[in-house]
Amino acid sequence: MELPSVAGEDGDDFGHFLVELGVDAETAIQRIRVARPGSIQTDIQEAYVRSCKLVITEQE
Repeated sequence: MELPSVAGEDGDDFGHFLVELGVDAETAIQRIRVARPGSIQTDIQEAYVRSCKLVITEQE
């Protein structure tokens, strides 16, 4: 999966989006950091992505 360019706070916003779509938080953080080094730099940003919940299910 190719990720769009993300930086700064956009990285944690995109992480939130990935988690809502079903990607686990750790994988989302790793993918964003690979796609855009320097994204999701702080513990608070990581905690934000980890606090996000799945909102899309296969039944919808």
